Amino acid sequence: MTAIAMAGQDISLIAGEDLSSQQFHFVKSATTDFGVLLVTNATTSVPIGVLQDDPDASGKAATVRVSGNTKVVAGGTVTRGNTLTLLATGEVQNKSGSDTKVGVALESGVTGDVVSMVLHIGLP
Repeated sequence: MTAIAMAGQDISLIAGEDLSSQQFHFVKSATTDFGVLLVTNATTSVPIGVLQDDPDASGKAATVRVSGNTKVVAGGTVTRGNTLTLLATGEVQNKSGSDTKVGVALESGVTGDVVSMVLHIGLP
C-alpha cells in the first residue's frame, strides 16, 4: 500500500523525548514550551498533530502536521471514507461510538500500515 501525496500545514516544535520510531504518529503538547510527546492516552491526551519526521532525542526539532492531509500509522482497521479516532499508541483506527474524531481516511489499511488521512482534530 502506498500513501498518497500529502499537502498540509506543518509547524516546527521540539521533541520532548526520543521519537525516532514514532514518525506518522499523533503527538501532544509537552510540559516544556514548544515541546511534543507521543500521545499515550487516547481519552485524556489532546493531540496537536501528526509527527512528520523522526527526532532521535529530546531537544531535537520535530515537524508536526497540524492541518491538511497526512500519513498516519493504523493501529487497527482503517476504511477509506470512514471517520478515524485516536488510540493510546498515537495510531488511528475507524471511529466507533463517542470516540473523539481526528480525521477521515483517504485509503484503507490494517494495523501497522501507513495510510493517508485528512486531519480534523476534535471536530464533531
